[in-house]
Amino acid sequence: KDTAKNEKILWNQIKSGEIGTLYLFYGPEEYLKRNYAKQIEKTLLEKEFLLMNRIVLNGIADPSAIIDNCRTLPVFSDRKIVIVKNSGLFKGAKKSADNELTEFLKDIPEHVCLIFIEDEIDKRIKLVDLIKTKGLIVEFDYKKPDELATWVMRRLKELGYETEPKTAAMIVEYCESGMDHILNELKKLCAYAGDRKLITEQ
Repeated sequence: KDTAKNEKILWNQIKSGEIGTLYLFYGPEEYLKRNYAKQIEKTLLEKEFLLMNRIVLNGIADPSAIIDNCRTLPVFSDRKIVIVKNSGLFKGAKKSADNELTEFLKDIPEHVCLIFIEDEIDKRIKLVDLIKTKGLIVEFDYKKPDELATWVMRRLKELGYETEPKTAAMIVEYCESGMDHILNELKKLCAYAGDRKLITEQ
């Protein structure tokens, strides 16, 4: 499935430091969209120059604002990041609009990493085809229960606790969908467990 394949490609790009210029993240799993954008930031930008080289545009976006922010050169850095969240550019009504942006994205400057983050997209839009050709589109759907159980065990370990696979699966079953929600519950669970480092079904 493309989704899993593209997430793997993205992860390999981050690991090797070969970050592209154009990305579209979409789907219901907020935790992953946010986390991957953060990993790209960590890879591309030094901490002390982060604020100067990271632009976030929230909500309905004006294409010229996106273009202007992408054209501006980075400060004390080779690259800069422009994140555009829930722009409205990928909804059905915008099918023929924003030719200026489409033209710009055909030849996007090398110094920029432009990341669109959306809840859902209309795949018939020209902009989607263009990003598929020029960049990388990754869909972040909710993970399957077995993947989530493994993830729960990893997160608990980071928080200084252990659990059995069976217990991790039970935690996933009891929680609502979405990693943010599960992580919230794990933090409560650890606070409740206190000094008991093994989280049991009880």
